[in-house]
Amino acid sequence: MKQTNTFLAIILLVVLAGCGENKQSTDDLITVDVSKSYPKKELILQDFMDVEYIALETTDEFLTQGLVKDVGKKCLLVTNRNNDGDIFIFDRKTGKGVRKINRQGPGAEEYTRINEIILDESNGEIFVKSPGNRILVYDLYGKFKRCLNLDWEVSSVFDYDKNNLICYDMSDYHNKGKERSKAYHVILSKQDGSITREIFIPFKTINAPIVTDGSNFVASFSYQIRLSHGQWTLMDASADTLYNYAPDGTLTPFIVRTPSAHNMQPEVFLYMGIHTDRYYFMETVKNVFNFEK
Repeated sequence: MKQTNTFLAIILLVVLAGCGENKQSTDDLITVDVSKSYPKKELILQDFMDVEYIALETTDEFLTQGLVKDVGKKCLLVTNRNNDGDIFIFDRKTGKGVRKINRQGPGAEEYTRINEIILDESNGEIFVKSPGNRILVYDLYGKFKRCLNLDWEVSSVFDYDKNNLICYDMSDYHNKGKERSKAYHVILSKQDGSITREIFIPFKTINAPIVTDGSNFVASFSYQIRLSHGQWTLMDASADTLYNYAPDGTLTPFIVRTPSAHNMQPEVFLYMGIHTDRYYFMETVKNVFNFEK
């Protein structure tokens, strides 16, 4: 089913606002009114980001549609947009093609489709998220190492540390309106897929960017985890606050949205993009869908 939810990009100059009544108890919070329209602002990328241009080698073997999936210190992982199973590894410094891997297929050691790819340079491994709640692990030569079989839907998967991934449990998408019973942000073992830490974002009732007409179901998939400048930012459609997350497990309120999504009809959800020392990039998703069109 084609996703046609309405998206509105917001680019905000960093403005800190003291928290008002009924807000999180903290000295400084950024407040975003998602009901407002914000003026466009033209930005020159080089003015606030370090830009690195890498020309990828183009040969008969390394002919790619250029969808960059992950970037490491030494390697770039690139796929084609038609999801043909090809994974290209390029040298980060020179752009020279290193090798092409394809383990797509119906077998136990193969992925049926590439949903996400995570590069783990510290262990020399590639994690491929495939349908069926499976994360297949290969070395940098494409040799199968193991499969993480999960009993829940996983998304927003990132390399967290040498032993763990950080990800989001999407089972809440099927429980909208119910009371929450578990954490949806988790730290996951790279070895066996077990949960090594649960991260509880404060909220009571589950909300989710889904629309249904009774027989059809459509969901908007945005990243619930972001990493910028070594700082993890966690968000949940059920919460009105976005949090920074520290390695010791501390959650610090970062951005509060107003009005609450629980009080809006249709709902508007706020998601975080990257942030720099001067700008935060955010996105709102209006929870509407026209099933007839």
